[in-house]
Amino acid sequence: MSDSLNIDVAIVGGGIAGLWLLSHLRARGYGALLIEGRHLGQGQTIASQGLIYGSGSYTLARMGAETDRAADGLMETWRRCLAGSGEVDLSGVRQLSQCQYLWMPKLRSSWLDRLIHPFKRKPVVKMPPGIDCPALLSQLGVEGNVYQLDEPVLDVASLLQVFAERQREAIVLHQSSVVLSSDGAITLRMPERNPVTIRPHWCVFTAGVENAALVWAPVKIRSVHMIMVRSKHLPDNLYAHCLSDGAIPRLTITSHRAADGSVIWYLGGRLAEEGNRRHFSQHLREARQELARLLPKADLKDAQFTALRIRRVEGPRTEGNRPDKPGISQNGKVIAAWPGSLTMVPMLAEAVVQRLERSGLQPGAVTLEPLADWPRPEVASYPWDNEHLVWQ
Repeated sequence: MSDSLNIDVAIVGGGIAGLWLLSHLRARGYGALLIEGRHLGQGQTIASQGLIYGSGSYTLARMGAETDRAADGLMETWRRCLAGSGEVDLSGVRQLSQCQYLWMPKLRSSWLDRLIHPFKRKPVVKMPPGIDCPALLSQLGVEGNVYQLDEPVLDVASLLQVFAERQREAIVLHQSSVVLSSDGAITLRMPERNPVTIRPHWCVFTAGVENAALVWAPVKIRSVHMIMVRSKHLPDNLYAHCLSDGAIPRLTITSHRAADGSVIWYLGGRLAEEGNRRHFSQHLREARQELARLLPKADLKDAQFTALRIRRVEGPRTEGNRPDKPGISQNGKVIAAWPGSLTMVPMLAEAVVQRLERSGLQPGAVTLEPLADWPRPEVASYPWDNEHLVWQ
């Protein structure tokens, strides 16, 4: 015997895009349910660096005034939500840093000065020597000017946990592929439980790279080869970008704590982009050499390195730069959606809600009582805590 549940929207995929959309819909009064097959944030979300980009970053990426204005609005949305005053309450999320820093190798720092100068109104501030992060960068061997971006860095696991706790009744675990029947229904199955048939008016897939299984959705997948550096002697408060002449930073560093208390430097940027062409050991050697070039005083004697390949789904890009808007495709009453970056998740949620509203979907009273004792997915662990990693 199967229970049946009529809802407004079923969301498939429990990364940050699906969780934000779930919260957004429920705040508007819609009866929504999120279905996840593994762990919340598994894959692209938990492997992100937690960087929220504002107009400062997009100015430096030279992406144009329209994108610049959109970034300002997105940053304001994130700030309101993190303060607990937005439509999505993220007041419990841990922020690793309130800002990010930029530097460029000394011989090229005048280029950075010239680029930033026309945008003094932006939250890009030249930092005097002696304050905490520029002092830290100096200790690591950085020469030249350092700039501060008033753009936060989030603890991604904390972000996922806040959503998991506040939306618990509307999130369920389903450990097999979600298959839509001919009438759009989804049947949830678990051992030793009666199946539950979900009948949504609309279904939204926010399943990251797994959206590629939807043949009608033009998903763009990009791979990067991230580097993780582990040591008990690295600074744990470095959130910085070393810029190059192009739109993508030469190196992006964020700092984290592993479960065993060691410090993790998580390295992205051009190093990770170009790392796709390198095999594992070669990539680790290049990462060690790049850190020695850019941070020559960093103590890496006992540091261990490993690498992680990540497949990312992105929306459209402007002339090869960062994605400038989320991606949305529709086939009947099924939507495939992907934000392209952590920053653009609120924009994606609003775009999906607007599409549903234009279709005439009205919020309906829904009870999720039939799923009260259904298993819930746990939050994914950070990649550097994976016991199967090979460190060198």
